[in-house]
Amino acid sequence: MIMMLFKYILKTLLKNKTVWFWGLLYVTIWLFLGVFVWGNSIDRNYLKYYAGIWFAFDSIISISSISVTLSYSIYYASSSLAYLFRNSSMKPFKYYMENMFSIGTFFVIMGTILELIEIILFSIKFNVIILPGNIILTVILFFISGMIFYSFSMILVIIMNNYLGLKNVGFVSFIPMILSWLLSYSILYIKLPSYVIYSNFITTLTYIFTYSFIEKTPWIILTDPFSPHINVFICTISIIAWLILLMPICIYSLSKIRASSIEEARVS
Repeated sequence: MIMMLFKYILKTLLKNKTVWFWGLLYVTIWLFLGVFVWGNSIDRNYLKYYAGIWFAFDSIISISSISVTLSYSIYYASSSLAYLFRNSSMKPFKYYMENMFSIGTFFVIMGTILELIEIILFSIKFNVIILPGNIILTVILFFISGMIFYSFSMILVIIMNNYLGLKNVGFVSFIPMILSWLLSYSILYIKLPSYVIYSNFITTLTYIFTYSFIEKTPWIILTDPFSPHINVFICTISIIAWLILLMPICIYSLSKIRASSIEEARVS
């Protein structure tokens, strides 16, 4: 039963054209612009760092974009999940872990393809092959990022489904993507307060993704070599803390999910 659920979810994700569009094609367009348009004036001494920034930025946007698509599946399946948890041996914990493992695996696959695309684009433009410095860390980051973003999205949608109604579920599902754009783009040019940088999983993941690619401590303002360096240890602790925090909240939220009608969101 467990392996069947894992295979079913992973197979469904791999066949989902919408997920591939937002998770790969959408960010590849931005990556293409970053390499062939905005990369024309880049100093070759900073080429790997520049590639690392784009890798981090595109990874976060890709993961958050996919989370938007996946979050819709929660309220579409709310009635089925409510019935399943109450009338079968499938419990929220088991469902959550299998779901997260499937989604984490999918994000690793998506992230690997995204890395290959970036390597190819940079090699075409600059005639040099730029590889991630720590491939194992990037794989771990894609897996963990998928779990964090999807858990966050799931909690938001369940709150809307259970307590606030489905009137604004479309907007709420886009919150992870909106925050990703605002925060990950901000640290390219602005020094945010330390409590903002280290207290949210978006900026910390962006920094650690950059670190995994360049294997050097990134600057706090990612495009400013004169800004101080980020604290990689605190970023790591923050990411782990968010994962530990979101998991039980998500499992509890699933245990309380209520059946709702899709028509309610349409009518509202």
